[in-house]
Amino acid sequence: MHSEAGPEKLELKFEVLWPGALLGANGKWRNDGPNYYNANDDAAAVRAWLERQQTRVTKTSLDSYTSDIEKLIFWAIAIRLKALSSLEHDDLILFKCFLRNPPSNWTESCPFLRAAPQWRPFRKALSTGTVLQVMQVILMLYADWYAAGYLKVDPMLGHRAALEGPKPERKHNYWLTRRHWSIIHQQLEQLPPSPRQRLLRASILLLQRAGVSCREAVELFYGDLTFSGNNWTTTLAKRRGRNQTGVVLDEVVLQALLEHNMDRQAYVAEGRMARFSDVPEENIPLLSVFEISTTRETEPAVPQRPTEKLTQPTLTGDQRAKCIRDLIMDFMQELSNLPQLLAKKEEFIAIAAHWLRDPARQTETIRRQVLLKKQLGLTCREVVDEPDVERKELFAILEARAWPFPNATDPQ
Repeated sequence: MHSEAGPEKLELKFEVLWPGALLGANGKWRNDGPNYYNANDDAAAVRAWLERQQTRVTKTSLDSYTSDIEKLIFWAIAIRLKALSSLEHDDLILFKCFLRNPPSNWTESCPFLRAAPQWRPFRKALSTGTVLQVMQVILMLYADWYAAGYLKVDPMLGHRAALEGPKPERKHNYWLTRRHWSIIHQQLEQLPPSPRQRLLRASILLLQRAGVSCREAVELFYGDLTFSGNNWTTTLAKRRGRNQTGVVLDEVVLQALLEHNMDRQAYVAEGRMARFSDVPEENIPLLSVFEISTTRETEPAVPQRPTEKLTQPTLTGDQRAKCIRDLIMDFMQELSNLPQLLAKKEEFIAIAAHWLRDPARQTETIRRQVLLKKQLGLTCREVVDEPDVERKELFAILEARAWPFPNATDPQ
């Protein structure tokens, strides 16, 4: 959610380009009475709806919603020549066809900032899955408009039922299997030694063995670690879905991190990262950045492209979560072309992406819990591995818990 300082002011391109004749003050489905938004036209109703979403969803989701609704608005006023509050079921069918093949003058090969006159709503034609996501946002808009009293009916109700259709069979195998991890680590070790290889290896081991996310990993510094027992530990900020905030960094993870840190020290000594030479040891990040040439500390008077905007300077040389995600997923994409994975290439990439979103859900502890739940007959549809592997692991768990227990007598 957005910070307590209050949501940022929405930058909406359509408010400037929307002609008054198509604002929908007298739209076909408009309700003549008062409405929750206190809106008198479609532009005001759209802004009010987006401002309500601003307090409910993340900034990324809000940007996606804004982009989806803008595509509909521009199509309605420029091609369909109808107000949003006058669109019907058949109009959305035509809009779906438009999304799959937008004209060239609606697309931009290189992204521009929204304030730039060269900005366009599309980068390319949308895939079937992306079209479905856009339509779901639009249907949510019309349903909320009707619930708020802005419309007297929901004109897209029939389209909603047709869009949903039969529910696909739910998939539950989102775990990277033992075989997957064997291939991943084998290929990691076969990569030519380099700073990138050591950063990749340290990142994957940290996420896998410590169960931290990319965002949590880049926010960890050596000053956050404390030595406890035989391992180094740290504490993470509480977040939804995480019951335990303590994280253990075993010897394998720590060794990979130290090898990665040696590259940082070498770069500092060479002068390539001299700006970080005075960073105290406790403020050195576990995952460091090596490419700092992309940092922009000045910008044109009127920037036109995202690449011209200022970047937030890094004071400690810490990585960005997105860079770690991209680094790992690029590696997974390369692995998917191996002969042993090529037959199920798309499935492997999907499972790897699912693991990357929340590594804490695929730890060894949770793996054992899933297997025990299955054995006890509790509701559990997760599949952590191949059936034979699951069966063998479950037998090993049960044998470890079998009689005789220490200091216990045999019930016979």
